[in-house]
Amino acid sequence: MLSRGWSFVVCAIACSMVCFTGIPYAQVTREDVQRARALLSGRRPAVVGAIRAIKRERDPRWVPVLVEVLLYYRLRRDARTAQIITMHLQDMTGERLGNRYLRWIEWLGRHTELEPHPVYRIVKSAIYGAIDPQFRRWLQSGTPTRIRLVEVVWGGVPFDGIPALDRPRVLPARKARDLRDDALVFGVSIRGEARAYPVRMLDWHEMVNDVVGGEPVSLAYCTLCGSGILFSGRVGDRTLTFGSSGLLFRSNKLMYDRQTLSLWHQMTGEPVIGPLAMRGLRLQRLPLIMTTWAEWRRRFPHTTVLDPDTGYDRDYSRSPYAKYFRSPDLMFPVWIRDDRLPLKARVFVMFVNGTPVAFPVDRLRRHPVWMAQVDTQRVVVITHPETGAVQAYAAGEHAFVAGSSPDEVIDVVTGQRWRVTWDALVAYDGSGRLRRLPGHLAFWFGWYAFYPDTRLITDPIPVREPDTRHRPPDP
Repeated sequence: MLSRGWSFVVCAIACSMVCFTGIPYAQVTREDVQRARALLSGRRPAVVGAIRAIKRERDPRWVPVLVEVLLYYRLRRDARTAQIITMHLQDMTGERLGNRYLRWIEWLGRHTELEPHPVYRIVKSAIYGAIDPQFRRWLQSGTPTRIRLVEVVWGGVPFDGIPALDRPRVLPARKARDLRDDALVFGVSIRGEARAYPVRMLDWHEMVNDVVGGEPVSLAYCTLCGSGILFSGRVGDRTLTFGSSGLLFRSNKLMYDRQTLSLWHQMTGEPVIGPLAMRGLRLQRLPLIMTTWAEWRRRFPHTTVLDPDTGYDRDYSRSPYAKYFRSPDLMFPVWIRDDRLPLKARVFVMFVNGTPVAFPVDRLRRHPVWMAQVDTQRVVVITHPETGAVQAYAAGEHAFVAGSSPDEVIDVVTGQRWRVTWDALVAYDGSGRLRRLPGHLAFWFGWYAFYPDTRLITDPIPVREPDTRHRPPDP
């Protein structure tokens, strides 16, 4: 793969002007160009000579450049040259990380004060462009960028190597005979139309562009951080559809929109590299749930479900990430961590008046109706005791406890019963309606890496049981 189009490297490095985050149009000297050429020449004496010249300058901004050069020689399977790069990286930094490229990326992530040399984008776009020419578009000089490029890494697949599903075929529930009752699905219901997306199918595709209830939606699933998020495809006066770029940022997928080829951050829903990066945009999150096929079908008997005949040759009976899901370890570097929970602990995450909030799922299951106070807003989080499906609602001035079924909660003050629906909690007597709040599941590390100010809520606020002597009769 690396040999394809490698002749473009000389032309790319010959550029004399570089634009990257922090230093617009910084001048690259002739000596910088010569050293970059030597580093990527594949000739060991030239590499050693370039590194010696760099070390004489004592300029730490070359460290990120050498880290990317280390990746280049690892991909070329040139272990001897990779070892030379490693030795000099260790001398320049005092760190002993060996030739493990991803460990060096994590080290760079922690050293936010370390600014890359102006030649960095030329070198990185040359290396990544050899993996897939499309990558050059996002890494080359002059591309607007809101995130640190030193933390952008290749995910091991080319551009669109994980193919999105676009307006996929669907089946009525009665025809989904091969889908087991206990199979996990992402469930969506919009304006009376319900649809299920089997998680095993999304493990292979990670992105679905669809229309449900007349609403264009994109279901973006980052398998690495266990996060499935439903976004509206409407952005201003246009509709966007998305695919997988093949690049990652802190182990989170960078998706791209097909209309402008901008890169978007899956966890935040914001454009971060490309034409839309500086527009201040953010995708609207829509309610989504992960539950079992049996439970989803019970709630929405007229639902449709993805047809496994997608046109792609994939084994949807198994997950390509099964081993990763079972392991406590990560595949890609994340330097912002928190040890209050295991890295891959499942959390239900949401925003409450702009505050990022996380609830440990294993504790939610022990408290199926969980009252929480976030600043001035009260929230109730309802978890199905068997399937683990989680939904959150604005609670207003109410305080709820579990009812006689997962579809019911009881207000402890009045004893009034409320019905749990997709869009809202609805009082049986019609006296009230409390809206649903968007939220989704994620691995703890995946969420915390981008929201380190998250409020981790580990205990519900105490709520007394209602006085059933004054409970209204059944409706």
